[in-house]
This record gives sequence, C-alpha cells and structure tokens, in this order.
Amino acid sequence: MREYIVIHVKEEYVPFIHGKENHIHELFTDTYSLKKEIPLEFMYVCKELYWEEFMNVVASQTQEDYVHFSINKPTIFMHHPIKGEANITIFDQFIHISCKGNAMLDLDIFSLLSKTSNTYFAFQKNSKSYGWLRPIKHFV
Repeated sequence: MREYIVIHVKEEYVPFIHGKENHIHELFTDTYSLKKEIPLEFMYVCKELYWEEFMNVVASQTQEDYVHFSINKPTIFMHHPIKGEANITIFDQFIHISCKGNAMLDLDIFSLLSKTSNTYFAFQKNSKSYGWLRPIKHFV
C-alpha cells in the first residue's frame, strides 16, 4: 500500500518553500510520524481544506470512471477494476491518500488535484519521495 500526505500551500509561501523541498519533507515527516498530525509550522503555510468543495471536485471528475465510489465523511473510497482502490481522507490542513493496486491510480488522483490548484505538495510516507503536483515556475 502506498500512502501520501498532500498539503495545499498558500501561494504567498511558495517562493519560500521552492528550492527547500528536501528540508520541508524532513521537517514534515519527522514531526508527522511522532504526532500523527500536521506540524504547527505547516499551519501557517497551508491553505485550509474544505471537505465539501474537495468532495464535489473528486465526485464530479472521477465517479463515472470507478466501479465503486462511496463517500463517508471525511473519506472518499474509490475502486477501479484495473487500477485498484484508494481512500482519500480530507482533514482541515492536509489530505491523506492510501492507494492499493496500480500506480496509475495515484497519478489519477494527483492529476485531479493539480487541476484544482498549482500549489499542492505531496509526501510519500515511509519514503524519500516528495514533490509538487504541478511544476512550480521560478519566482523573480
């Protein structure tokens, strides 16, 4: 099972974070693993997530493509016969995604998120994998 934590960075903080992603990843994963919640430092740089808005976007974009799609607030469950299944849980400051099956499922979810904003940053739990869901343009 692959697990991800996704934060929605406020646009004004993107220039500060861009280029320091490795440090952000270390800070987040060290603190998150100890407390099982988002580090306090991230509360300032993350946009608050609204479950209803997010659910509407996910449902409208993916419901037709998945054999089983269910919503049990705050979690969305999706099952595709070829790609696999995913649980997406939306918290106030971050999104927790767990995927089982084909990696194309992960890409579908990341693609969906990147269509709604260009400031999502994802961490794969228990891995050194992290990055922006959309490439960040350099700031002058």
